[in-house]
Amino acid sequence: MTVNQTAKKLGVRFYDYVYDRVAGRFVLLSLADLITQKAQAMQA
Repeated sequence: MTVNQTAKKLGVRFYDYVYDRVAGRFVLLSLADLITQKAQAMQA
């Protein structure tokens, strides 16, 4: 799965995510953190 596909699946716009990382803003959670949150929500 590509980063673009993962972001889309998690409801994050790919461009916004890449810009956030490249600009060093880190306002958005990492995709890994979003995956973890989604998995925890599904278990609850």
